[in-house]
Amino acid sequence: MLDAAFINSSMKNALGNGVEAVILLDENGVLLSSASLNPEYVWQKEHSMIVAATGNVWRACAHNDLTKNKITNAAEAEALEQVLIDFGEKKLCAMSVGGSAILCMIGTELEMGLLKLKTASLQRRLDGHLRPVLLSFS
Repeated sequence: MLDAAFINSSMKNALGNGVEAVILLDENGVLLSSASLNPEYVWQKEHSMIVAATGNVWRACAHNDLTKNKITNAAEAEALEQVLIDFGEKKLCAMSVGGSAILCMIGTELEMGLLKLKTASLQRRLDGHLRPVLLSFS
């Protein structure tokens, strides 16, 4: 069973120290959960654009030849590990979590490497809770 309270509290705990927002999407780019320092952020155009861009970039990267097994030529669901995007003043790190979801962390005033580490830390924390639920639906 999915522990939504744990997932939401983990995402909220990741905020601060340069992390502005955390977004959880399914493999089709549908928003599952989000947390941000600004409660109004969910209603801003930027939030919608980041959700759409992350989903589209992830799907585009996941369906190219880089995610295929070189021996069997079969697509590997978890071959794409992360997508890093630098928007200048904002940085985005997206990682696969739970086998079929995308965890996206948006940061300001952070180096890309630190944002990647923070995203990986949250990914490890959420993976065990999301994997059994998400894999049962696929």
